[in-house]
Amino acid sequence: MVARALAMSAVFKELRDTAIEQILEIASLRRYSSRACISTSASATDDVLLVVAGCVEVSCVSASGGKHVLAVEGAGEVMALVRLLPGALPKYDYFVHPATVLLHLPAAAFREVLDREPMLWRDVAMLALRRHRESIETLRRLALGDLRDNVVQLLLKLSDVYLRGGQLQGVIPLPQHQIACMLGVSRQTLNKELRVLADQGLVAPQYGQLQICDLGSLRRIGSSLR
Repeated sequence: MVARALAMSAVFKELRDTAIEQILEIASLRRYSSRACISTSASATDDVLLVVAGCVEVSCVSASGGKHVLAVEGAGEVMALVRLLPGALPKYDYFVHPATVLLHLPAAAFREVLDREPMLWRDVAMLALRRHRESIETLRRLALGDLRDNVVQLLLKLSDVYLRGGQLQGVIPLPQHQIACMLGVSRQTLNKELRVLADQGLVAPQYGQLQICDLGSLRRIGSSLR
């Protein structure tokens, strides 16, 4: 199962057999129940994480209770790359939404593998740059305060996580209050935005989940809002 997990990831899928063997020696597979906390800024593990199945939210909460969601990542995504930096202090909390399976790679041991595999270092660096670009884009949207854009972009991200194999319709199995929390808005504010999208035939809010009705049109709207 670990080998299959590596094959799902853009970072690991083209590794040489010798590199895969090195990863297998240090990796451990762990299963988490829905809504479990993997680690927090106060009690973080020192592992880089690969999502095998399920979904992980990376977020932080301010002293006043305000919440910021940095990322929501699904199967095949590598997370917590900052732990490759010796002495890096954890800033975020990691929570799973549905039941989730993760591959844990101890950071120090993983760095040793990277030092022996320069091409793997390149792929990790490219992923880090992509994440940096996504973070800047998220900050831009938050700074401009365009709620419609924020809602659409989050729904597109969640669709990437939950809708697989080119599906244009499907279900995001998260209740509205949880999606609202990801956006840092109230459930009522989110519901108002979802009603607008529902009137266009793009989504259909349901109890405990959100039906995506036309992902293609949602993507076009997302592109026009950028």
